[in-house]
Amino acid sequence: MNNADMPATPIQFEWETNSGDKHIELWRGLTKRETFAMHAMQGILSNQTYEPPRRGKIRGMAIDAVNAADVLLAALDE
Repeated sequence: MNNADMPATPIQFEWETNSGDKHIELWRGLTKRETFAMHAMQGILSNQTYEPPRRGKIRGMAIDAVNAADVLLAALDE
């Protein structure tokens, strides 16, 4: 699993039943790539001065957000 596919905020729950059985459950949630893209998209949508060539096209804005996430992950891997 590469860095981009790692969970951004995994949560592990451990509990014991009344009968003494132990259970562990890991909730992975969003990947780092998905989390970074989500935050980039929030910034793009909230920034009125953001004007990429695809301004006004939500799909293009989403592509820019994913590209920003990929660039950030590549920089973190250096």
